[in-house]
Amino acid sequence: MTSRWQPILETTGCNACGSRKGRTLFPQDRHGLGLATELCLRCGLLYLNPRPTAGAYADFYQHAYESYFPSRARLISQQSIPTETANRRIDAYRTLLPPGSRLLELGAGDGAFLRALTSLPQVEAAGIEPSTLCQSVCEKLGGHIVANSLEEMKEPAVPYTHAAAFHVLEHCVNPVETLRALGAQLAEGGTLFVEVPNLRGQWRGLGMIHLAHPMMFLPDSLRYVVERAGFAVEKLEELETPLLECSLRVVARKQPGIAAEPTAPDLATLESLFRQRLRWWRLERCRYQVQAWFIAVKEHYANHDHRGGRLRRLPSDPPSGRSRARSAGL
Repeated sequence: MTSRWQPILETTGCNACGSRKGRTLFPQDRHGLGLATELCLRCGLLYLNPRPTAGAYADFYQHAYESYFPSRARLISQQSIPTETANRRIDAYRTLLPPGSRLLELGAGDGAFLRALTSLPQVEAAGIEPSTLCQSVCEKLGGHIVANSLEEMKEPAVPYTHAAAFHVLEHCVNPVETLRALGAQLAEGGTLFVEVPNLRGQWRGLGMIHLAHPMMFLPDSLRYVVERAGFAVEKLEELETPLLECSLRVVARKQPGIAAEPTAPDLATLESLFRQRLRWWRLERCRYQVQAWFIAVKEHYANHDHRGGRLRRLPSDPPSGRSRARSAGL
């Protein structure tokens, strides 16, 4: 299944502070692509090294993400969990979204948060989303997608008052530049909502360590990234509530020129944490591989007709050159 997309890899340093001084905390990833998790010894950002290039990631999210993470497609189709998560976020941010607010969500997904915002009076919302599957679901359910990526956005005639990025920064190869570009859409003093997975939270196993997470955060490194992007952090929380467990939440204000000072991580504590949380990673990766095989077989049978004891392609699946030759008696 996952052989359809093969990443072009590059080696890197820390994209938050620019340091090349890192320590490998884990040598592998969920899919066995050899993407090691490295810790920046200057600011505490965790990142994959090597990792796919920015171009490879763009292609991945356009064409291969649902193949590597099929549970995501099922989650989108179910709707109930994303909707409940969005409602809990509305409860958390309600007092920060007065009438007249205009919010831009980066990585809007299926549009659950955009739809939930309609419960607030006089709040406008739009989203940016690269996945064609998510775009179609979002717009079908009434969400408004304005672009596939931040690069497509022009300076708005009327700046947004709020921006949100929920579990997006961990997917970005340069989170500082991503937040700066998002901030360019905001008015001065505009409010930023950010949530990311928390590597200091109650996680376990390879669910955190995979291809789609080129960046991973601790509380101090997230604060540093947000401040370097030109935002003053007003609130930083570690969440362990249902549906939002193992997450960090930041509320910040756009304030260009703010000083950002990195905090060196506690290397010994993090090395111990990774040993404990990834003790059975080999068995877990085997389980992921078996799941991927079963999904591939299911997809194969869904796209082919096996009646009559022989494999026949369905009309919607054009025959390959070899099949055409065989049908012609060659």
